[in-house]
Amino acid sequence: MTPAGLWRTFADGPEERPRRAAVAVVLGLLASANATLLGLALPWRLGRYTTLCYVLLALLGQLGPRWLRRLHWVGLAGLVTLSTVVATTPLAPTLLAQRVVDDGPAPADVIVVLSASTWSTSLNAASLERWLHGVELLHAGWAPAIVFTGDPLNRLNRFDALGPATMAAVGLPTAAVVPFEAPPRTPLTTWDEAQAIRAMGQARGWQRVLLVTSPSHTQRSKLAFEAQGLAVRVVPAASTKYDRVRPTRPAWRLAMFQDWVYETTALAVYRLRGRF
Repeated sequence: MTPAGLWRTFADGPEERPRRAAVAVVLGLLASANATLLGLALPWRLGRYTTLCYVLLALLGQLGPRWLRRLHWVGLAGLVTLSTVVATTPLAPTLLAQRVVDDGPAPADVIVVLSASTWSTSLNAASLERWLHGVELLHAGWAPAIVFTGDPLNRLNRFDALGPATMAAVGLPTAAVVPFEAPPRTPLTTWDEAQAIRAMGQARGWQRVLLVTSPSHTQRSKLAFEAQGLAVRVVPAASTKYDRVRPTRPAWRLAMFQDWVYETTALAVYRLRGRF
């Protein structure tokens, strides 16, 4: 087959390339926006390349053969439809409820408040919601000690230091705080935190743990801590991202779906690695 014949197989003629390329860029941007709303962006540090990835996929779809163009249109329609359904129906709250565990408080040996991102010198919304609930449980007398986990090697996860510092700043006693003994590696994962608390518990005789984290993170964190042989009761903090009880706003439902996608993926990875 000649080069011209090969190209006609993929693009219906060279004169079509500029138009299809322009359409592909617009469709790629639309797909990227919808995928980001649904939590389907590229993970971790690759997230910055999400838009480029979707534009390249759109170029491949629009400049390819007709069957590939049809497949690309179907995929784009699916993304837009899913975004609309998630934003306007109870789908996201229903899915997220499968990832939320609330055992309620009970007397324990220690309260463990799992780390969330922080600013370099203060808590942010994500870490403040966990900090507040952990302090409430301590004040209510559910355990005699509290641990704030954190990643000393990450300047945006200083929860282990900022948790006690915030208590002191608002006039709360910090005698019950047990410094977190973080493993010497970064980034710190939930699995790492569970292993570190197990080691601390063995040295201090802790058996019963009250675990505080964000609602969407409760199922995975409980499984990780139970895999270390600890008796765990998970008590979710209130979420500042959305109202789980009455998620009436489309933005809340989309945020809930993003959390469900993240936690479902993380659970699958943990199970593939044989952690539980």
